[in-house]
Amino acid sequence: MKGDQDALLFLAFACDQDGYERYVFEVAGIDPQRVWDWVVGKLSTTCPEEKPETKLQALRLSYGLSLKELSRRVGVSATFLGQLERGKKRASPATRELLAQHFNVPEHELFDPEGYARKGGNE
Repeated sequence: MKGDQDALLFLAFACDQDGYERYVFEVAGIDPQRVWDWVVGKLSTTCPEEKPETKLQALRLSYGLSLKELSRRVGVSATFLGQLERGKKRASPATRELLAQHFNVPEHELFDPEGYARKGGNE
């Protein structure tokens, strides 16, 4: 099962790229969006349900946004947003303001004074 999930995650990554991997799909006559939709469907049925780690993640999920979509909306990389959500990185004051404005909530609800996302996404 773990190997299958790894393969699906790799395929999802390949479909989601704008470079070489996407080109390979197109040359092979495969619609990357169809593959992406299939992979997302498979992952949602094979991966255990994850509980939000932080209020930021819970809020994003409640809006039905992927990291990639939120990244596009606020102009911050999806990788960095994921690290923020897991409490691995600190957000700058500007990033905190962008995210709080996007979700129309006070910054202090999403971030602690040091810029880390507040725990308690399951509340």
